Amino acid sequence: MSKKSFRDNPALQFMSRTDKDVSREVQEERREEVRETRDVREVRETIDNFLAIPMPPFEAKSKRFNMLMRPSLYAQLKKTAEYKGTSVNDLINTIIESYMGLDGK
Repeated sequence: MSKKSFRDNPALQFMSRTDKDVSREVQEERREEVRETRDVREVRETIDNFLAIPMPPFEAKSKRFNMLMRPSLYAQLKKTAEYKGTSVNDLINTIIESYMGLDGK
């Protein structure tokens, strides 16, 4: 009686992957990473272009808007502004400029 060969067993296709299948998956994952990297780069460039709005040398603070905040946060802002010797309005403008990366530019 001869030994059975399991090399061409169709069940193995479902139980294990071949090197070709693994390499295809790896290649597809790399393509997806490249696509994601390209998308992230495009978003960053768009944001950088948006933020690259030139600031005039002097701009009057004449735009007004209403803002709601917690009273405890306002109290902290007011205390900080008093400590720094400035107004709450100027402190908020400084914080926003710093956050947007516009300070010193």
